[in-house]
Amino acid sequence: MLSNKPDDFTKRMVAHYFNPSPFAIGAVNCQCAAETRPAAALQIAQELAVPPAQWLYLGDTNTDMRTRAPRHACGRCAVGFSRREELVESGAEQIIARPEQVLALL
Repeated sequence: MLSNKPDDFTKRMVAHYFNPSPFAIGAVNCQCAAETRPAAALQIAQELAVPPAQWLYLGDTNTDMRTRAPRHACGRCAVGFSRREELVESGAEQIIARPEQVLALL
């Protein structure tokens, strides 16, 4: 899991809402600036030995959609916070209206 939110807050939310956590130990990387997110995502993938082609990158803004570097082969999905047009123009490959819809993409 990669987030731009404060580290302590994000880890507490993961522990609270995902208990037991589906996220690998040590694979929660928080308070990541937009320019460092692609490298941080690759670092997490290396730690977990998961090729980018097996990732699903989720976001809710056009900034999230633009974060992924072109060399990453992961799919990009937006949970429609921003306008649909903005998300598509920014690279969203799928747009869902409700978080549970992501399960159909896995």
